[in-house]
Amino acid sequence: LYFQSQLAEASAGKLAALEEDRTCVVRAYNDRLAALEGKLQSARAALEEQEATLGERDEEVERAEAEAAALEARRTALGEEINAERGGIVGLMRTHHERERTLEDTLGTYERRR
Repeated sequence: LYFQSQLAEASAGKLAALEEDRTCVVRAYNDRLAALEGKLQSARAALEEQEATLGERDEEVERAEAEAAALEARRTALGEEINAERGGIVGLMRTHHERERTLEDTLGTYERRR
């Protein structure tokens, strides 16, 4: 009976130690799980923020491309306008030179007649 009592006490002590170990393991598991869930939430929030930033960047790129296309069209239009003006100036210069030559010829004829 004494032996059984000693054995029961030893078993109860081992059982209490195992229960305490189990409690510690469960607590450690729960702590680790909570930490991982916190990291997961942070990662999800960071991902959402980066996706929003990426969306904003995409919109900025689209606006910049549209602005670049508009500027290119304006540059082309200005180039065509400059070319037209050059053509007009060349025509005016040709007309001026022809009038000048005609005037010189007329003056030369007039001076020879004198």
